[in-house]
Amino acid sequence: MNNLWSKNFILIFITNTLLAAAFTLINTIATLYFSHKGFEVSVIGTLAGVLAISAMIMRPFSGLAIDSVSNKLTLAIGLIIFGIMVLLHLHAESSAAMMTVRIINGLGWGLSSTATIAMAGKIIPEEKMAGGIGIFGLGQILSMAIGPAVALWLLGLAGFRPVFYLSVVLSAAAIIVSQFIDESLMHKPADNREKFTSVKKFLSSLAAKEALIPALFYFFTALVYSSLVGFLTLFARELEIVNIGIFFSIYACALFAVRLLAGKLANLISEKRVIMTGFTILILACIFISRISTIGLFIVAAVGFGFGIGLIQPLAQGLGMKNTPAAKRGAAGSTIMLGADTGIGLGSAIAGYIVAMSGFRFMFAFFAFFPLIGLIITLFYRFKSRTE
Repeated sequence: MNNLWSKNFILIFITNTLLAAAFTLINTIATLYFSHKGFEVSVIGTLAGVLAISAMIMRPFSGLAIDSVSNKLTLAIGLIIFGIMVLLHLHAESSAAMMTVRIINGLGWGLSSTATIAMAGKIIPEEKMAGGIGIFGLGQILSMAIGPAVALWLLGLAGFRPVFYLSVVLSAAAIIVSQFIDESLMHKPADNREKFTSVKKFLSSLAAKEALIPALFYFFTALVYSSLVGFLTLFARELEIVNIGIFFSIYACALFAVRLLAGKLANLISEKRVIMTGFTILILACIFISRISTIGLFIVAAVGFGFGIGLIQPLAQGLGMKNTPAAKRGAAGSTIMLGADTGIGLGSAIAGYIVAMSGFRFMFAFFAFFPLIGLIITLFYRFKSRTE
């Protein structure tokens, strides 16, 4: 188990990448599809955000299922629910039916995505945990780089149906790959059953107060990201820009590059300064994208968003873990993920209502307010280690 690139790690890495790709395909075209179905813009925002909210609700129960049942079975159930709901997008005609599909789709996403992270945590050797988790997440970034471009290319070539079908195929492939993982070789966690003997203990096991501020950092980046993934394609269509998929590819490349440097930069100039720099870049990027109209300038904006989010998120994760005692690291991870889910869910809904009232440009400019709050919080937050 001392080798990071074990058979189990490679299999869970591939499984997670396939799942992320399946999700990214649908997430890229979701608002376009809802618009195609004739839903109002405010409804589109709610439909886009409700998936993240239902995933957020599912996460704590996912952890309980993973601890009580087979990891592979939990993952397979989540992927099956996710895949079925992806197909049912094609048959939901009313907003109520689509809302139901999206809520259940979110439950499947929350179950399966939590399972892959938990399985990775059990597979990666303890002494390589920090670097291993970072590498594990690179598959998601790869999916973010390729997925949107593939989704929009396939949409332009053959319509919506092939995009949904491809997502289902990737989900099925993830199920197949995951079944080759050898659970007998996975790291066994401590017995956590006592956490579920009372409501108070159960609730306290879901969050770590030491990770609340880092979770807020993640929350503000997720708010900004939700406005991009939910409404950039519609904004580009309004501007008659047909190749906007390149924005997400450039964004992911910038995100990938800066994530590799964030830790080194923090060692050189401090975590606080790096995170403040990230929030400052996001403020400027939100204002910039609200004023542009050409694909070349959108590419510049993509680099800005990638750099800003890429500087903040890995350091927020590290802070949440570093500030939390080892016995509560799982709760710290859940707290940060809940911040991300809440940001994506609320951000999509807020963006939808603002677009309906004032248009895309005002919405993107308004979203600069959220990283500004993050910048102010960072300015007054005392960065410290657990040993202090």
